[in-house]
Amino acid sequence: MEFKFTKMHGLGNDFIVVDNRENNLEFDDKDKIKNICNRRFGVGADGILEILSIDDPDYDFEIIIHNSDGSEAEMCGNGIRCIAHYIKEYNLTEKMKLSLKTKAGKIIPEIMEYNKDQKSAIISVNLGKPELKNENLAIDLPEIKKDSYILNQKLLIDGREYKFNMVSMGNPHAVIFFNEDIDELNWKDIGSKIEKNPLFPEKTNVEFATKINNNKIKLNVWERGAGATLACGTGAAATVVAASLNNLVDRKALVELPGGNLQVEWNDDGVYIKGESRLVFNGIINV
Repeated sequence: MEFKFTKMHGLGNDFIVVDNRENNLEFDDKDKIKNICNRRFGVGADGILEILSIDDPDYDFEIIIHNSDGSEAEMCGNGIRCIAHYIKEYNLTEKMKLSLKTKAGKIIPEIMEYNKDQKSAIISVNLGKPELKNENLAIDLPEIKKDSYILNQKLLIDGREYKFNMVSMGNPHAVIFFNEDIDELNWKDIGSKIEKNPLFPEKTNVEFATKINNNKIKLNVWERGAGATLACGTGAAATVVAASLNNLVDRKALVELPGGNLQVEWNDDGVYIKGESRLVFNGIINV
């Protein structure tokens, strides 16, 4: 299988973007996806993003998101920002505000700024309303009421107790707040163990956060299916929601990630993320 691709990133969260509207390329082989995303033997990326045509007036395009381990993701905030940038870069539509179909439902990105010479864009995405009730979360806690929120729930990993907050942004997030410097934690090892804990039947993304001030959070993310990433849009959104519910920050906050900053705002109609995306290079791969 030979195909053209574009390498893009949103704050270091990098993707292989494929316009698959007419090519009918099949990405159903997990090993093939792993090889393409491999940083030594492939292109290297946190995932592959497919753009598909859709015969539905409510949507402009359909998006399929593949994690680097070959699994499929419901949503990816930074990936959606890269998709919107790609669509603008290659004039797939003249619209600046798009309606995209994902496994998490309709997602609406808007191109706020675009610099063709710099191959960069500022994209805002409404990720939709967060899901907080136990009955709608990918978690096995039957002892908690179905309509209750899961806040500061205890979880024991390697003899240490962690308190996590469960938020779904179309995909599951276990958000943990710390008083100490999160960079000093062995957070990658902890994250991998929490991701696969039996408490989460569909596995989970894990956020390690610390409050800087009422409007700023520092965040590291262990992504389900991808591991440690430099940024995570849905993770940043879930963290601000959880922080707001715990009275740590306001509903609008800057999230400092290893790859850069995301602006996050939780409004009545959804959680918005805003940040930069960049086009890195184009190529052709044969796998």
